[in-house]
Amino acid sequence: MMNIQQATRSATLNHYLGMRRQLWRKDKLVLKPTDTQNCTEMYREGKILSSRWNPNAEDLIANDWEVCAINSEELDYFRKDKY
Repeated sequence: MMNIQQATRSATLNHYLGMRRQLWRKDKLVLKPTDTQNCTEMYREGKILSSRWNPNAEDLIANDWEVCAINSEELDYFRKDKY
């Protein structure tokens, strides 16, 4: 687990990676930070739900952030690229 800054750094290293709070796992929500006008995009199962996600105070101070694949298909591509 990590804080939001650490997760953001890690999630921007690879196109296939995003980040989420541990408690979002059951909802399958993943964020993808970008440097585009979309800012931070929110995905569920690889489909974009919204852009310009805004964190609340709890999100900013939480230490339960993790890096994950945006969806399982992209995880397969990520594994192929890595090995």
